[in-house]
Amino acid sequence: MHLAKFLQEDLPEPGADRDFVFAVNAWTQGDFLYQNYILNELNDSLYNVYNLIPTGKKLSENLDKKYKTDDVGSKKFSVG
Repeated sequence: MHLAKFLQEDLPEPGADRDFVFAVNAWTQGDFLYQNYILNELNDSLYNVYNLIPTGKKLSENLDKKYKTDDVGSKKFSVG
């Protein structure tokens, strides 16, 4: 679904033309999809903690910071 770009990209900066409005709308919709793909795989207790994070990039950063370790292997995230 080409959503990996939301790991690196932030919301587009304001501009004076109508292309900016389209860019913001596209980014917002894609980021929403990206966040929901991740959140839907978390168990309820983790979902309740991470569902208020505002962007997919920040969500991924927070999950990586909390759960990323070299020795965890396939149990990187608790999923339900």
